[in-house]
Amino acid sequence: MASLFLTVLPSAIFAVVLVACALSDVAYYRIPNAFVLVLVLAFLVFAGIHHSQVSWMSHVAASLSFLVAGFLLNRFGQMGAGDAKLLAAVGLWTGLGAIVPLLMWLGLCGLAVLAALLLARWILRRPAIAGRVAPDGRLPRVLVAGEAVPYGLVIALGGLLTLPLLPAWLR
Repeated sequence: MASLFLTVLPSAIFAVVLVACALSDVAYYRIPNAFVLVLVLAFLVFAGIHHSQVSWMSHVAASLSFLVAGFLLNRFGQMGAGDAKLLAAVGLWTGLGAIVPLLMWLGLCGLAVLAALLLARWILRRPAIAGRVAPDGRLPRVLVAGEAVPYGLVIALGGLLTLPLLPAWLR
């Protein structure tokens, strides 16, 4: 029973933290550093336990690649710094072996989230509908036309969909 718990613990931590990041980003357009730190520390703990099975260069290279790309996108105003850090933490978990599927899921989830937000924002332009959703006239920021897409949600969805491709010692 204890070994079963230990085998699902890494993926459970990964999933719970990603969901927390997504919810925080949707609600506040902010991903707390503490959530990203939990992902990094959890990876290091599990990697330390399974050190002989870890392809360290693969995991570190994926993480650094995402970190550099994320901060370049941040520099040009295309991605938040929290999104860049979260993406680097997810890359640490996936390694280079799952980087292509992760990028595919990020693209597909990004399109789906964007389409859903645009549709919701278009529907909420009607005063009667907006009044029922927000009687006080204040819609959540994520539903206001012109606001950014909370990319932490996209990263979380992409990470969750890539979970089955993580190394066996992490799932």
